[in-house]
Amino acid sequence: DLTEGTVSPDSLMFTSSNWPIHQKVTVTGVDDTDDVVNVDYTIRVKPTLSDDPNYQGINPEDVSVTNLDDEKGGFTIQPGGGLITSENGGSDIFKVSLQLEPTHSVTIPVSSGDTTEGLIEVSELVFTIANWSTPQEIVVAGVDDGISDGNISYSIDLGTTISEDAAYNGKDPIDVSVTNIDNDIKKILLYPLEGIIASEGSGKAFFNVRLQAAPSGDVKIPFTSADTLKATISPDTLIFTADSWDGIKKVYVTGIADSNSYFDERLDIISEPAISIDPAYNNFDAPDPIVHILNAESPGISVTPL
Repeated sequence: DLTEGTVSPDSLMFTSSNWPIHQKVTVTGVDDTDDVVNVDYTIRVKPTLSDDPNYQGINPEDVSVTNLDDEKGGFTIQPGGGLITSENGGSDIFKVSLQLEPTHSVTIPVSSGDTTEGLIEVSELVFTIANWSTPQEIVVAGVDDGISDGNISYSIDLGTTISEDAAYNGKDPIDVSVTNIDNDIKKILLYPLEGIIASEGSGKAFFNVRLQAAPSGDVKIPFTSADTLKATISPDTLIFTADSWDGIKKVYVTGIADSNSYFDERLDIISEPAISIDPAYNNFDAPDPIVHILNAESPGISVTPL
């Protein structure tokens, strides 16, 4: 973490002459203006490079370091990030307290950086001479946006402090990072997929089609009959828009009379890959419904004069 410490030199060279001599790496703390608790970080020691196969590729242990904070009027924020909420209502908690006793009350404004992803119940934290060291909890609750937008990162913003204590007034504590886990999965749902029955002639049947989550653009779904001599479909294309995506649409199947068969027949309705600017829906290939066409003819013998 270069914001907390630097190293010098950034590499060490051991030769056949100096190999038993200790070499030093100096780690220098970096000063920042963040009023945060002491920060732990790591000096990474990368794998060695050598023509000697006994030393080539050895990965020494990394070195742990703590950078001691020197700002007055600091804040302890635990955890300082990595919170997880979910669109299913999952929540997470972080705590805030002061590092030093103030001479006057300290107010920290608190807000969600994205209220479409996460909400909090408080708008500010107030620390007094009596409660300055007692951690105050902030509960962050995930928001369901009804959109399949993936997991979204946002922050809970800790605003500029207000206090008559000069050590605390005008400070800007670090914001807390949060990830809201998405629960919307984009699918094209067709139902029923089986048990659809249409008769030859004017017999009609239908199946339903809907989207499971809101698209970012129109979704066009073409359908074709696997055998147009057995049945027709109407409409042969459905279009769901971003504004009216949550309705149920029907596709009708009409059997066609023939005299070539005396048996009921099976027919597949082909659901073609969807067309959309929404990458989650584009080329989505829904299952194909199966239709049973009931035969209208009865077997018999035809007698005609010679």
